[in-house]
Amino acid sequence: MIGNLVYRTPILLLCAAALAVWVVLIELGFRVAARARRRSAGVSPAQLSTTEAAVLSLLALLLAFSFAMAQGRYDARRALVLEESNAIGTTYLRTALLDEPERSELQSLLRRYVDLRVALHEVGFDARRRDALNAASVRLQAQLWDKATRAVARTPNQIASGLFLRSLNDVIDLHEKRRVAVENLVPLPIVELIFFVGCIAAALVGYDCGLDGARRFWPTFLATLVFVSVAALVLDLDRPSRGVIRVPQESMIRLRHSLRSP
Repeated sequence: MIGNLVYRTPILLLCAAALAVWVVLIELGFRVAARARRRSAGVSPAQLSTTEAAVLSLLALLLAFSFAMAQGRYDARRALVLEESNAIGTTYLRTALLDEPERSELQSLLRRYVDLRVALHEVGFDARRRDALNAASVRLQAQLWDKATRAVARTPNQIASGLFLRSLNDVIDLHEKRRVAVENLVPLPIVELIFFVGCIAAALVGYDCGLDGARRFWPTFLATLVFVSVAALVLDLDRPSRGVIRVPQESMIRLRHSLRSP
Protein backbone atom coordinates (compact mmCIF):
# COMPACT_ATOMS: atom_id res chain seq x y z
CA MET A 1 0.00 0.00 0.00
CA ILE A 2 2.70 2.50 1.03
CA GLY A 3 4.94 1.30 -1.78
CA ASN A 4 2.22 1.89 -4.36
CA LEU A 5 1.62 5.37 -2.92
CA VAL A 6 5.32 6.24 -3.09
CA TYR A 7 5.72 5.09 -6.69
CA ARG A 8 2.35 6.41 -7.92
CA THR A 9 2.70 9.91 -6.48
CA PRO A 10 4.30 12.48 -8.82
CA ILE A 11 7.93 13.03 -7.94
CA LEU A 12 7.54 16.81 -7.53
CA LEU A 13 4.74 16.29 -5.00
CA LEU A 14 6.92 13.87 -3.03
CA CYS A 15 9.79 16.38 -3.06
CA ALA A 16 7.52 19.19 -1.86
CA ALA A 17 6.10 17.01 0.94
CA ALA A 18 9.54 15.84 2.12
CA LEU A 19 10.94 19.36 1.95
CA ALA A 20 7.99 20.75 3.94
CA VAL A 21 8.31 18.06 6.62
CA TRP A 22 12.04 18.62 7.03
CA VAL A 23 11.70 22.41 7.16
CA VAL A 24 9.01 22.07 9.85
CA LEU A 25 11.26 19.73 11.84
CA ILE A 26 14.16 22.19 11.60
CA GLU A 27 11.90 24.92 12.99
CA LEU A 28 10.62 22.66 15.79
CA GLY A 29 14.19 21.70 16.70
CA PHE A 30 15.15 25.36 16.77
CA ARG A 31 12.29 26.29 19.11
CA VAL A 32 12.91 23.37 21.47
CA ALA A 33 16.61 24.27 21.68
CA ALA A 34 15.83 27.98 22.19
CA ARG A 35 13.53 27.12 25.08
CA ALA A 36 16.07 24.73 26.59
CA ARG A 37 18.81 27.37 26.23
CA ARG A 38 16.76 29.86 28.20
CA ARG A 39 16.43 27.29 30.99
CA SER A 40 20.09 26.21 30.59
CA ALA A 41 18.90 22.63 30.17
CA GLY A 42 20.08 21.91 26.64
CA VAL A 43 22.55 19.37 25.34
CA SER A 44 26.13 20.57 25.21
CA PRO A 45 27.17 21.88 21.77
CA ALA A 46 30.06 19.41 21.59
CA GLN A 47 27.77 16.43 22.17
CA LEU A 48 25.24 17.71 19.68
CA SER A 49 27.81 18.39 16.98
CA THR A 50 29.09 14.82 17.21
CA THR A 51 25.58 13.36 17.02
CA GLU A 52 24.57 15.70 14.20
CA ALA A 53 27.66 14.85 12.15
CA ALA A 54 27.05 11.13 12.66
CA VAL A 55 23.40 11.32 11.55
CA LEU A 56 24.22 13.48 8.53
CA SER A 57 27.00 11.09 7.54
CA LEU A 58 24.60 8.17 7.85
CA LEU A 59 22.06 9.99 5.67
CA ALA A 60 24.70 10.68 3.02
CA LEU A 61 25.78 7.03 3.12
CA LEU A 62 22.20 5.81 2.71
CA LEU A 63 21.65 8.14 -0.23
CA ALA A 64 24.86 7.00 -1.92
CA PHE A 65 23.99 3.33 -1.33
CA SER A 66 20.43 3.69 -2.63
CA PHE A 67 21.60 5.72 -5.63
CA ALA A 68 24.01 2.93 -6.59
CA MET A 69 21.17 0.40 -6.29
CA ALA A 70 18.81 2.49 -8.42
CA GLN A 71 21.51 3.17 -11.02
CA GLY A 72 22.29 -0.53 -11.33
CA ARG A 73 18.63 -1.39 -11.83
CA TYR A 74 18.25 1.37 -14.42
CA ASP A 75 21.27 0.11 -16.39
CA ALA A 76 19.91 -3.45 -16.30
CA ARG A 77 16.52 -2.35 -17.66
CA ARG A 78 18.19 -0.32 -20.39
CA ALA A 79 20.38 -3.24 -21.47
CA LEU A 80 17.38 -5.59 -21.56
CA VAL A 81 15.51 -3.31 -23.96
CA LEU A 82 18.40 -3.49 -26.42
CA GLU A 83 18.78 -7.24 -25.89
CA GLU A 84 15.09 -7.86 -26.50
CA SER A 85 14.93 -5.69 -29.62
CA ASN A 86 17.96 -7.52 -31.03
CA ALA A 87 16.39 -10.90 -30.23
CA ILE A 88 13.11 -9.98 -31.93
CA GLY A 89 14.96 -8.60 -34.96
CA THR A 90 17.02 -11.79 -35.24
CA THR A 91 13.89 -13.93 -34.96
CA TYR A 92 12.20 -11.88 -37.68
CA LEU A 93 15.16 -12.33 -40.00
CA ARG A 94 15.23 -16.07 -39.39
CA THR A 95 11.62 -16.43 -40.50
CA ALA A 96 13.13 -16.32 -44.01
CA LEU A 97 14.39 -19.84 -43.31
CA LEU A 98 10.80 -21.13 -43.08
CA ASP A 99 8.24 -21.92 -45.74
CA GLU A 100 4.97 -20.18 -46.51
CA PRO A 101 2.34 -19.59 -45.22
CA GLU A 102 3.91 -19.81 -41.75
CA ARG A 103 6.64 -17.36 -42.70
CA SER A 104 4.22 -14.49 -43.39
CA GLU A 105 2.05 -15.39 -40.40
CA LEU A 106 5.00 -15.38 -38.04
CA GLN A 107 6.26 -12.08 -39.42
CA SER A 108 2.84 -10.52 -38.87
CA LEU A 109 2.71 -11.83 -35.29
CA LEU A 110 6.21 -10.50 -34.58
CA ARG A 111 5.22 -7.03 -35.80
CA ARG A 112 2.22 -7.09 -33.45
CA TYR A 113 4.49 -8.28 -30.65
CA VAL A 114 6.83 -5.31 -31.12
CA ASP A 115 3.82 -2.97 -30.97
CA LEU A 116 2.86 -4.51 -27.61
CA ARG A 117 6.39 -4.11 -26.25
CA VAL A 118 6.47 -0.43 -27.20
CA ALA A 119 2.97 0.14 -25.77
CA LEU A 120 4.02 -1.52 -22.52
CA HIS A 121 6.52 1.24 -21.88
CA GLU A 122 4.01 4.00 -22.61
CA VAL A 123 1.42 2.98 -19.98
CA GLY A 124 3.45 4.40 -17.09
CA PHE A 125 2.41 3.13 -13.66
CA ASP A 126 -1.07 2.05 -14.75
CA ALA A 127 -0.92 -1.43 -13.19
CA ARG A 128 -4.16 -2.63 -14.76
CA ARG A 129 -3.14 -1.60 -18.26
CA ARG A 130 0.35 -3.01 -17.76
CA ASP A 131 -1.06 -6.38 -16.65
CA ALA A 132 -3.36 -6.44 -19.68
CA LEU A 133 -0.46 -5.78 -22.06
CA ASN A 134 1.67 -8.43 -20.37
CA ALA A 135 -1.18 -10.93 -20.70
CA ALA A 136 -1.58 -10.01 -24.38
CA SER A 137 2.16 -10.54 -24.88
CA VAL A 138 1.98 -14.00 -23.29
CA ARG A 139 -0.96 -14.95 -25.53
CA LEU A 140 0.93 -13.76 -28.58
CA GLN A 141 3.95 -15.78 -27.50
CA ALA A 142 1.76 -18.89 -27.40
CA GLN A 143 0.56 -18.17 -30.94
CA LEU A 144 4.11 -17.60 -32.12
CA TRP A 145 5.33 -20.85 -30.60
CA ASP A 146 2.40 -22.82 -32.00
CA LYS A 147 2.96 -21.56 -35.53
CA ALA A 148 6.71 -21.96 -35.17
CA THR A 149 6.43 -25.63 -34.22
CA ARG A 150 4.16 -26.22 -37.20
CA ALA A 151 6.58 -24.44 -39.52
CA VAL A 152 9.55 -26.40 -38.16
CA ALA A 153 7.70 -29.69 -38.71
CA ARG A 154 7.30 -28.78 -42.39
CA THR A 155 10.85 -27.49 -42.88
CA PRO A 156 13.31 -30.09 -44.20
CA ASN A 157 16.35 -28.11 -43.02
CA GLN A 158 16.51 -28.97 -39.33
CA ILE A 159 19.52 -26.74 -38.69
CA ALA A 160 17.67 -23.68 -40.00
CA SER A 161 14.53 -24.50 -38.03
CA GLY A 162 16.60 -25.07 -34.91
CA LEU A 163 18.17 -21.61 -35.23
CA PHE A 164 14.73 -20.05 -35.56
CA LEU A 165 13.32 -21.85 -32.51
CA ARG A 166 16.35 -20.86 -30.43
CA SER A 167 15.93 -17.17 -31.25
CA LEU A 168 12.18 -17.32 -30.60
CA ASN A 169 12.86 -18.96 -27.25
CA ASP A 170 15.20 -16.06 -26.41
CA VAL A 171 12.39 -13.59 -27.21
CA ILE A 172 10.02 -15.39 -24.84
CA ASP A 173 12.64 -15.54 -22.07
CA LEU A 174 13.44 -11.84 -22.39
CA HIS A 175 9.80 -10.92 -21.82
CA GLU A 176 9.96 -12.36 -18.31
CA LYS A 177 13.42 -10.88 -17.70
CA ARG A 178 12.14 -7.39 -18.54
CA ARG A 179 9.05 -7.89 -16.41
CA VAL A 180 11.15 -8.89 -13.39
CA ALA A 181 13.53 -5.97 -14.01
CA VAL A 182 10.63 -3.49 -13.96
CA GLU A 183 9.35 -4.96 -10.69
CA ASN A 184 12.82 -4.99 -9.13
CA LEU A 185 12.66 -1.67 -7.28
CA VAL A 186 14.82 -0.28 -4.51
CA PRO A 187 13.33 -1.94 -1.39
CA LEU A 188 10.73 0.27 0.27
CA PRO A 189 12.29 -0.09 3.79
CA ILE A 190 15.41 1.67 2.44
CA VAL A 191 13.30 4.57 1.12
CA GLU A 192 11.48 4.79 4.46
CA LEU A 193 14.77 4.68 6.37
CA ILE A 194 16.17 7.55 4.28
CA PHE A 195 13.11 9.65 5.10
CA PHE A 196 13.28 8.72 8.81
CA VAL A 197 17.00 9.50 9.13
CA GLY A 198 16.43 12.71 7.20
CA CYS A 199 13.75 13.73 9.72
CA ILE A 200 16.13 13.11 12.62
CA ALA A 201 18.90 15.03 10.86
CA ALA A 202 16.56 17.98 10.22
CA ALA A 203 15.52 18.12 13.88
CA LEU A 204 19.16 17.98 15.01
CA VAL A 205 20.17 20.75 12.62
CA GLY A 206 17.34 22.92 13.91
CA TYR A 207 18.29 22.13 17.51
CA ASP A 208 21.91 23.09 16.82
CA CYS A 209 20.78 26.42 15.37
CA GLY A 210 18.57 26.97 18.41
CA LEU A 211 21.48 26.46 20.81
CA ASP A 212 23.45 29.11 18.91
CA GLY A 213 20.44 31.43 18.78
CA ALA A 214 20.77 31.88 15.00
CA ARG A 215 18.32 30.37 12.54
CA ARG A 216 20.75 30.22 9.60
CA PHE A 217 17.72 29.65 7.37
CA TRP A 218 19.30 29.72 3.94
CA PRO A 219 22.25 27.39 4.64
CA THR A 220 19.98 24.82 6.34
CA PHE A 221 17.29 25.16 3.67
CA LEU A 222 19.79 24.70 0.84
CA ALA A 223 21.32 21.66 2.54
CA THR A 224 17.84 20.19 2.96
CA LEU A 225 17.07 20.92 -0.68
CA VAL A 226 20.22 19.07 -1.77
CA PHE A 227 19.32 15.98 0.28
CA VAL A 228 15.73 15.99 -1.01
CA SER A 229 16.93 16.39 -4.62
CA VAL A 230 19.26 13.39 -4.35
CA ALA A 231 16.50 11.28 -2.76
CA ALA A 232 14.14 12.33 -5.57
CA LEU A 233 16.74 11.32 -8.15
CA VAL A 234 16.93 7.86 -6.57
CA LEU A 235 13.16 7.46 -6.80
CA ASP A 236 13.08 8.80 -10.34
CA LEU A 237 15.74 6.34 -11.49
CA ASP A 238 13.60 3.59 -10.00
CA ARG A 239 10.56 4.51 -12.13
CA PRO A 240 11.34 2.93 -15.50
CA SER A 241 8.17 4.09 -17.29
CA ARG A 242 7.56 7.54 -15.86
CA GLY A 243 9.36 10.51 -14.41
CA VAL A 244 12.18 12.62 -15.79
CA ILE A 245 14.70 9.80 -16.30
CA ARG A 246 13.07 7.07 -18.38
CA VAL A 247 14.47 3.88 -19.84
CA PRO A 248 15.16 4.66 -23.54
CA GLN A 249 13.06 2.69 -26.03
CA GLU A 250 14.72 3.94 -29.20
CA SER A 251 16.06 0.52 -30.20
CA MET A 252 12.59 -1.03 -29.96
CA ILE A 253 11.00 1.89 -31.82
CA ARG A 254 13.61 1.66 -34.59
CA LEU A 255 12.90 -2.05 -34.83
CA ARG A 256 9.17 -1.37 -35.22
CA HIS A 257 9.85 1.09 -38.04
CA SER A 258 12.23 -1.29 -39.80
CA LEU A 259 9.77 -4.19 -39.63
CA ARG A 260 7.03 -2.06 -41.14
CA SER A 261 9.11 -0.46 -43.86
CA PRO A 262 8.62 -1.97 -47.35
